Parts: sequence; structure tokens; C-alpha cells
Amino acid sequence: FVEDGSFVKLRELAVNYTLRSDRFRFLRSVGADRATVGLIGRNLYTWTRFSGYDPEVGGIGTLADNFVYPNYRTITALVDFSF
Repeated sequence: FVEDGSFVKLRELAVNYTLRSDRFRFLRSVGADRATVGLIGRNLYTWTRFSGYDPEVGGIGTLADNFVYPNYRTITALVDFSF
């Protein structure tokens, strides 16, 4: 039951876009100078030949897969207004 646990992981990716009030007039109507919109993705993809769920599921100091669920993939939206 020994296998290669090496991996490369896309752990976090963030994409943001800033909207300025001189180009997007609706921001002036709410009193904002600018707004930032974006998406943040975490644990998006893992490149590995490991046969288990995730090569990171083992605990510190253990030599075996602890049968723990892998890290969740999450995608979060961001909206930020600056006044």
C-alpha cells in the first residue's frame, strides 16, 4: 500500500474587476466612487497519480491515509463598494 503522494494543487485563484463611477454611472446614484466585483475559487484542481481522494488527507506524523474527506472546493463571490 505504498504509493507516490506527490501532487500539484491549484489552491486559490482570485479574479477581480473594478468598476469606476466615471464609466458606470449607476454607482453615482448610490453614492459610491467605485465597486469591485470578483470570484474566489479554492481547492480548484489537484494534479496527482495518488489513488485516494486527496494526497493531503493524512495527518501530521501519520504514514497512512486517515480516510478523511478531501478539502472542499469552494467558489465565493465578492462585491465591494467604496464610498
